[in-house]
Amino acid sequence: MRTADWSEWSDHQIRALCALDRVCPVHQTLACKAAKVTARTFTALELHGAVLRVSLFEEGRPYPMPYYTLTNLGEQIVKDWRSWNESVATSLTAIFGGTAT
Repeated sequence: MRTADWSEWSDHQIRALCALDRVCPVHQTLACKAAKVTARTFTALELHGAVLRVSLFEEGRPYPMPYYTLTNLGEQIVKDWRSWNESVATSLTAIFGGTAT
């Protein structure tokens, strides 16, 4: 079983996963624009097993369109990353005061 260790993943990959966490499934073009990454980032995430690419039919289109959705691994990575991010923000707030973002 794969672990949700995101420490070696790029900022682009984490950003892409977080963009998919808001709404799933997301059309490939919209997912790339929302996360400000290229389609290659999502292909890499698909190879890591964090994202699943599905082909869905849209009304009026004869061919299926590519959509992305998070796998269990992707959901766990987003959850762990957000938890870590909150703990860092809390620590920085305790050290420096005010809001740490």
